[in-house]
Amino acid sequence: MDLQWIKTFLTVLEVGNYSNAAIRLDYSQSTITSHIQKLENAYGGIKLLERKGNLMIPTASGETLKKYANELMELYDKSKKEIMKTKLKAIRIGTINSLSNIYLPLIIQKIRSIYPDINIQLFNGTQTLLYTMLKENALDMMFIIDTLHEFKGFKSQQIRKEKLVIVANEDHPLTSKPSLCFDDIKDENFILSEYGCNYRNLLLDEFSKNNYEPKIAMELGSIEAVKQAILDKWGIGFLPSFLIKPSDSLIQLEFKSSHKDFYSQVIYTENEICSTSFIKKIINMSAN
Repeated sequence: MDLQWIKTFLTVLEVGNYSNAAIRLDYSQSTITSHIQKLENAYGGIKLLERKGNLMIPTASGETLKKYANELMELYDKSKKEIMKTKLKAIRIGTINSLSNIYLPLIIQKIRSIYPDINIQLFNGTQTLLYTMLKENALDMMFIIDTLHEFKGFKSQQIRKEKLVIVANEDHPLTSKPSLCFDDIKDENFILSEYGCNYRNLLLDEFSKNNYEPKIAMELGSIEAVKQAILDKWGIGFLPSFLIKPSDSLIQLEFKSSHKDFYSQVIYTENEICSTSFIKKIINMSAN
């Protein structure tokens, strides 16, 4: 049984219904429904909650479970505190593909200078996956590229504003233009980064806003693979400017759009190690 199902069950009882529980736990309402169904299945399919007006209230079986559920959560909290006292200090860092080779070496170097004996654990994935891990306490921080908005329950620090550009082979006809608008790119073949990438989604939103279907030639999980495909003239790309080096022999083209600014940033859980002052120290090096 997943302890998260128990937590969801208690949260529904505390806030009254599935929609409020989804807001409190920062999950979709379908996830709340799924947790309750799985919990009921774990108890032989017995109903644990029933609707009364706009509220979800415990059935007789739900009342029985509520007592034990609270005890389970208390025991979990106690065991976690005891184990955290004795475990080797570790810091768990998640990053999207675009930042893994740019910022992480600098960040690790800085962390090592502050905590020489710390155990550093690295995870690479999409922002959606990393955010889920952060919410489930499987990460201490995640490095992402996104617009500035609130990540409920977590703190954030900007690293720097990132310029997003169209990337083309140096022989591409578009390179003759000083800047590009949507009409310039609407019929081009695109080499896109992996599904779930936020700046990829920004480009797709531009097509959706203009009621146009993008021509996607390739979708690749590796930034180096994206750049190679552009170099091989399979299409053009849309990437943060800092990913393009002079040695890549690729041309960056300004794309005029009304989209919100994107920033590289770190989202983190403040704890004994990841204090705000510590986060500022490590990003000061990577921002330069």
